[in-house]
Amino acid sequence: MTDVPPRLDSLDVFRGFTIAAMILVSTPGTWNAVYVPLDHAAWHGWTPTDLVFPFLLFAMGAAVPFALARRRGSPRRVRRHLVRRALLLFALGLVLNAIETQPLHWATFRIPGVLQRIAIVYLVIAWLTEQGSLRAQIAIAVSVLVGYWAALTLVPVPGAGAGVLTPGGNLASFIDRALLGRHLLNRLYDPEGLLSTVPAVATALGGVFAGNWLKEPRRHHRAAWLWAAGFAAMTAGLAWGHAFPINKNLWTSSFALFSAGLAAQALAACDWLVDGKSWSDWSRPLA
Repeated sequence: MTDVPPRLDSLDVFRGFTIAAMILVSTPGTWNAVYVPLDHAAWHGWTPTDLVFPFLLFAMGAAVPFALARRRGSPRRVRRHLVRRALLLFALGLVLNAIETQPLHWATFRIPGVLQRIAIVYLVIAWLTEQGSLRAQIAIAVSVLVGYWAALTLVPVPGAGAGVLTPGGNLASFIDRALLGRHLLNRLYDPEGLLSTVPAVATALGGVFAGNWLKEPRRHHRAAWLWAAGFAAMTAGLAWGHAFPINKNLWTSSFALFSAGLAAQALAACDWLVDGKSWSDWSRPLA
């Protein structure tokens, strides 16, 4: 029988911080005068609020190796559980969309959403974690980021051309309108659209890599190595952003890399404080 990895307190704290931030940015008190860091960037660029969703996906990815290691039963039973959980999340997202849309009109009912994206990404990364090797996962993450960049910059959009990254002229928005019609958040695009969900998988895979690193017996300078990897990813994302702008609505490859790097650094800090230094008393409400 393989050893079951212990629960990682630092990951719980990181996830708790992320959820607390999500609650904060979702309830600013009034939407008429939102403090700038608590609002999303209008299009290109980023604010702290834009980091909440990728941090959540990163935390989910980091938890997957631990969850699968604890899962008992045949591989078929595990896969059924994964599919059932993803379908439940997707359905819950549709229910929330229905509650938030009043009066409800089925002709314009929004199909994408935050929980729907989480469900799809969760199912993909859980399957990749169970079936694929680390080398295959890295290859997929790199291919996704490069492929998405190539698609948005090289594939021409009818009426706009290639490389247009405006709200209505980019390839991701065009595909959303073509396949989902009026079932979007607004008439031009959806921030949780179909094509832009693909690079979100790469963000979550970054979490899987971090989770696998932290799941092993404690290494020397474990948190420092994770922080360094995060710094490298963040820097690469910033550099790429000069050619392929950081954009949360499109989940550009630069944004996926940049946000995953910041998340890795934040998780490394939690690991150093909570699991490394055992400074855990202050963190219990978050865990």
